[in-house]
Amino acid sequence: MIHENGGDWQFLDGGPVDEDDVPVVVHVRHVFEKHSDLAVLVDLPDGWAAERESVGGEWRRYPWHPE
Repeated sequence: MIHENGGDWQFLDGGPVDEDDVPVVVHVRHVFEKHSDLAVLVDLPDGWAAERESVGGEWRRYPWHPE
């Protein structure tokens, strides 16, 4: 999960991202409503990312630096 500088969010599943993948735009509120386990990350600052090994696992937060 990435909270980009400027406020946009990316929700990724941990798999490879291909140039042919098509992003889906949704309101972040809908994501947090459907996946209540993500609510602990609502305060993730802009420019930070978080990841976990598995559903229910502990989140690791870190500054995100896009390549």
